Amino acid sequence: NAVALGEAVAAIPGLKVFSPRIGSNMVFFESTLPDISSRQIFEALLARGVRMGMTYGNMIRAVTHLDVSGDDITRAGEVLASVVADLQSGLRKAS
Repeated sequence: NAVALGEAVAAIPGLKVFSPRIGSNMVFFESTLPDISSRQIFEALLARGVRMGMTYGNMIRAVTHLDVSGDDITRAGEVLASVVADLQSGLRKAS
């Protein structure tokens, strides 16, 4: 599941996955977008029911426990993509 989530994160422009070869049940990533912080993404994910954690400064940590299903991973990737798109859209509307 961590590999699938890592691939979903890596497919979203503006997000950087650390340790591209995911060998555990954790995925670490951060925003590389100039006006959108990892903290903003983290808070928006939480508001939409996707729980991850902030760690090591600007990184988001996702842990794929045994009780996290493939469908949960798919949903998390879809919500993450939506969050980033919505945050970018909000910036465009504000300018």
